[in-house]
Amino acid sequence: MDLVFHYLRSFKELKNVIMYVGVVVIILFFSLTVPNFLSPTNLITILISMATIAVLGIGVTFVLTIGEIDISTGALLSVPSVILAVLLRAGFPLLVSLGIGLISALMIGFLNGVITIKVGLPSFITTLGTSGIAMGLSRIISGNTPIAVKNDFLLNLFGKEFFGIPKIVLWMLLLAIVGYFILHKTRFGRNLQCVGDNREAAFLYGINIKKTVILAFMICSIYVFFAGMLMLARTSFATPGEGEALVLNAIVASVIGGTSIQGGKGSIIGALFGAFFLTVISNGLFLLKFPSWTSSIIIGIIILVVLTISSLREKREREMKRT
Repeated sequence: MDLVFHYLRSFKELKNVIMYVGVVVIILFFSLTVPNFLSPTNLITILISMATIAVLGIGVTFVLTIGEIDISTGALLSVPSVILAVLLRAGFPLLVSLGIGLISALMIGFLNGVITIKVGLPSFITTLGTSGIAMGLSRIISGNTPIAVKNDFLLNLFGKEFFGIPKIVLWMLLLAIVGYFILHKTRFGRNLQCVGDNREAAFLYGINIKKTVILAFMICSIYVFFAGMLMLARTSFATPGEGEALVLNAIVASVIGGTSIQGGKGSIIGALFGAFFLTVISNGLFLLKFPSWTSSIIIGIIILVVLTISSLREKREREMKRT
């Protein structure tokens, strides 16, 4: 067993290796069993389908990196969209409507951070509560009915195509690049990882832990805002509660991609590929005409396997540090 762990530690990130190998295996399987699975049309469909989950997963990565969790992202997804749609319908300028929608997301992110770090409530409980608040707000503001958005500039900004490439895919890539730069190339990103790895050491190092935690939640809420805009552009409707089912997939995409659920390690590129992995599975099973719940079972198995391996590896690393 020691030899096995020694070999596995030679990889930079075990979970990433599993994911990348898994993606290749799954693609090979579906390419052999599903006609035209690798066709340009289906690949574009996969990229479009994964965009919202990927953007949410990138946002969640910032929170997981500091050793916290945010399960309010799915419910929060529709709040800025619904507020934007209502304001546009009332005749407000697009820029003002976008600004108010973004502020609404930031306020919930700020609330999550403040309650978690200053009140001391576990982030799971905090975001469970704000999830209910966000869910209720979106339904109250919209009258619990989808609102059509007919602003051509907005729909063209986040939707349509740019030189044949869907803009939703370009936005996903742009947001991934920005997230990668923040988390991996800035002092703030290093602070996030330090806080998630060891808060006592981070405090002694001079890092403002309260500010860092609050900002992580707010960055997550910014990504939720953009995910909501991408979904709105894709459907042309602001639908209350439309993102409630996506929160688990977003967290799973991040964890599969190499982000530690115990904090200290985050991977933006991993979250991107994790979303791709989950979407490929759903897409392939759909084309094979499997029932929709089949993908839920498979993803559940993947969660258990990945988290088990991750837990064993991190437990082994902690034991090695003590010896």
